[in-house]
Amino acid sequence: MPPLPLTVSRIYVPKLDYTVVSKQNEAMRMASLAIFYDIYKDEQYKSRLTRKSAMTALCMYDRDDVQDAQNTPGEYPNIDLLFRVYSQGMDLEFVVEEFMPQ
Repeated sequence: MPPLPLTVSRIYVPKLDYTVVSKQNEAMRMASLAIFYDIYKDEQYKSRLTRKSAMTALCMYDRDDVQDAQNTPGEYPNIDLLFRVYSQGMDLEFVVEEFMPQ
């Protein structure tokens, strides 16, 4: 898993009105916070969820979590989103809101 970014307040997909992670649920979604932020910062993906970035993100998750997500849809909504992006060939912008620590 990539390093955990400390300045992120929210990561979301505007077109789907979907919040990947926010400060309110960060403790439950630390892997998603780190993985989506890593994809966001990677120049080759240009802050977009595409088949390529979704596959890269899925490879960063724990293999057991990915398997569980496939077996129990809805239990891992962010992994479900990545599978949806991949299988439907979607191209979505996602946004990272950051705050400056005091």
